[in-house]
Amino acid sequence: MSNRPRFAVVRPAALLIACPLFAVACDPELATDATVSTNAATTCSNVTLQAENTSVWNHTTGGSAGDGWNIWSNGNINTNAYDFATGSVRIDVVAKATLLPDGVGANMVVKVAGAQIGQASVTATSYTTFSFTYTPPSAGVKNIEIDFTNDALTSTADRNLIVDKVTITCTGSTGTGTGGSAGRGGAGGSAGSGGTSGSAGCAAADTSGVTLASGSGSTCSQFARIAAGSAYVQNNIWNDADGSQCITVSGNSVTVTSSNHNKPTNGPPASYPSFVFGCHFGNCSPGSGLPKQVSAITSALSTFSVTTASGAWDLAYDIWLDTAANTSTQNNGAEIMIWLNSAGANPGGFPNIVKSGVCIDGHTYDIYETRSSGSGVQWNLVSYRANPAVGRVDIDVKHFINDAISRGFASSAWFLTSIQAGTEIWQGGAGLKLNAFGASVK
Repeated sequence: MSNRPRFAVVRPAALLIACPLFAVACDPELATDATVSTNAATTCSNVTLQAENTSVWNHTTGGSAGDGWNIWSNGNINTNAYDFATGSVRIDVVAKATLLPDGVGANMVVKVAGAQIGQASVTATSYTTFSFTYTPPSAGVKNIEIDFTNDALTSTADRNLIVDKVTITCTGSTGTGTGGSAGRGGAGGSAGSGGTSGSAGCAAADTSGVTLASGSGSTCSQFARIAAGSAYVQNNIWNDADGSQCITVSGNSVTVTSSNHNKPTNGPPASYPSFVFGCHFGNCSPGSGLPKQVSAITSALSTFSVTTASGAWDLAYDIWLDTAANTSTQNNGAEIMIWLNSAGANPGGFPNIVKSGVCIDGHTYDIYETRSSGSGVQWNLVSYRANPAVGRVDIDVKHFINDAISRGFASSAWFLTSIQAGTEIWQGGAGLKLNAFGASVK
């Protein structure tokens, strides 16, 4: 958007480039910035590029924010100041946003050599690190670009993306990096080329004290619910009114006994038969204590195990956050899905991985993110897809929420409204089984 008055920040005139393009920074504070090379690199180098450095970055729009560069309308900052070797790197973008009252994040797209390698919805109003992995197909200088794509303003507020710096860290075999960082609760990895993350300590959460949901009954009704202790089970055929689906609850398990859905897998699923712990469209399970503000939650333990079948489906958690203690309408903060297994379907945001190989509570996940909408509401959809697939998880949901917060997709000021666990079905699905589920929020 252009030719509009702006309110969130004062926009100075464009800065003149006082130094030769790609020369070492004139400002001593920018001394970590790189210089461009004319030859392809044979050894990977770790480097930090300060976003406000006009001798290193081209700025298509915006102005200096003192300690960063404010991209105040749709546009980008880009640089040719890094010479890639052939090994993998981690690209960390430190950024924050100014927001409108709707809380929608600033959409940040990261590209290398013109190809998107990641995307993030930046809702953090203080500088936050967003990490992306990249393996260059060949060595040499490649353009790095940070785009801002959803500029908006009202009479009193302005959505902007402010970038502090971009740090490139070698992680591949040709690197010269330092030792790995510690895994959750564990020791760091060994020193070596590029450094790798320590794997020790990424252990499953202790859910031995969690009471499993338990009930009895069968239903084929579209939105029928069956009581299951501190949770309930919903048939939830929300996107296929002409389709049929029956479920049976027997003790701790839920089985899809019949299903004739046939939805295209490039769209939303037909249904989500599932356990619900908390509140979902006005229906609250007894004694869950939800909604509860994320900042007040010390733990949100849960266990979930599944059995697969034929068809197109996922077996996944669906965890909802709202900007208020909302029990009755569509949540507007974030939807965090944890895919244990799937067949013929991909999570929202696919194929753009925000981060791969992230270990949380005993399993590694690829993370995807996109904006989703429904009932006139928009929210962040963050999907953690187990890689490799698993049949059971024992997790602390708070760990996943914290990870989403660290990437700018959620806020500790928001409210956890429900923890759901079930199967999204696009096609077939008879025989899918939710073996057991339990949750406890403290």
